[in-house]
Amino acid sequence: FPAAAPAAAPPESRDAPPVSPTVSLPAEAAAEEIGDGDEALVARVTAQLFDGAPALGVEVAASGGVVTLRGEVADEEAEGRFVRDAEQVEGVKAVQSELVTSEPGAAS
Repeated sequence: FPAAAPAAAPPESRDAPPVSPTVSLPAEAAAEEIGDGDEALVARVTAQLFDGAPALGVEVAASGGVVTLRGEVADEEAEGRFVRDAEQVEGVKAVQSELVTSEPGAAS
């Protein structure tokens, strides 16, 4: 079989637009720039629930707009507050709570 001819390299374009420099944004602005993806949703929910800093023992995850809260909270009132606050965040379609209470005798 004859050898295939090498592919021709594309011609250089002198009219190509310049590449934009990378811009660093604060976390809240970055979440807005990312858009409605799961990472941005986690950032917005974290900012709403914990004022931007994750709470010890509570994890926020998202998939397709569904937020899952996992971890341990003080009581059922705290669990309800987390769920209600997460539901208020733009882009959240639903909230699943896998939170457990540390209150003696309380069931989640």
